[in-house]
Amino acid sequence: MTDLIREIQEEHRNLGPVLDLLEREVDAFEAGEPFDGELWDQILDYLRAFPAEVHHPKEDLIYRRLMARERAAAPALHDLEAEHVRLAATLGRLAELVEAVERDVELPRALLIGAARDFLAFQRGHMAREEEAFLPYAETHLGPDDWAALAGRAEGGPDPLAGGTAERRFAALREAILKAA
Repeated sequence: MTDLIREIQEEHRNLGPVLDLLEREVDAFEAGEPFDGELWDQILDYLRAFPAEVHHPKEDLIYRRLMARERAAAPALHDLEAEHVRLAATLGRLAELVEAVERDVELPRALLIGAARDFLAFQRGHMAREEEAFLPYAETHLGPDDWAALAGRAEGGPDPLAGGTAERRFAALREAILKAA
């Protein structure tokens, strides 16, 4: 297995607890508990800062490399870039609704709950498709020269929630994840 695939898989594993925490917050809000805007903001900030800005671009590099070699592979790979665009849109919609709730805009609770559940379902399905189809396909259809070229182009740093300590701005989110586990 290549280092880049291992890195992506580890990032998927790290994203799981963030999604689980968001789901717990959605369940609590749906059950009538108060809205924890600070925690929702931390979750959304992380999702915009790391998966959207660092993680997905790595996958897009691999996808484009595969498409340059094998256009016929596109249906098997679920048009990864289009899914990343859709994820950004569903996350953006969720963030708009969270901001509205924080501004005390009157809106049905179900609207925010539905948007959050849509995002969670699509994000989890997307990661499953990557793990089951995209990453194995990439591993078998790209050679050592491809992986070397991709590793040199993949940008970004480590997951700000991974390792022993979180980046300062995500410390409260990491603490909430650890508390919820």
